[in-house]
Amino acid sequence: ILEKSVETNQAFDDLFLDQSSTTQQDEDLAAIGAQLEDDVRNILLDPKQIAKATKREKKLKLKAEKAKLKERRRQLRDRRKERKRLAQRRHIEEKQHHHHQQQQ
Repeated sequence: ILEKSVETNQAFDDLFLDQSSTTQQDEDLAAIGAQLEDDVRNILLDPKQIAKATKREKKLKLKAEKAKLKERRRQLRDRRKERKRLAQRRHIEEKQHHHHQQQQ
């Protein structure tokens, strides 16, 4: 039921929500969605199932945060490599220019 409601919620979000919403609006909607999920879970599940679902949700959230962090680190590493490559290229071009001027 919860999985189906998530799919349905996404469909309604796509239809009715302005895609250019602000960060604050996104945070507010996320908080509302989390509260609704908690309420539905509390209505439909027994305490043992609630604990299991909550644990699984936290695990998935942590996994997603780790993936985001890994991606950010990769992007930073790529940017550093690109800056280093450009600096080396600039250095070579300056040496060639300097050498060319000495020959004249």
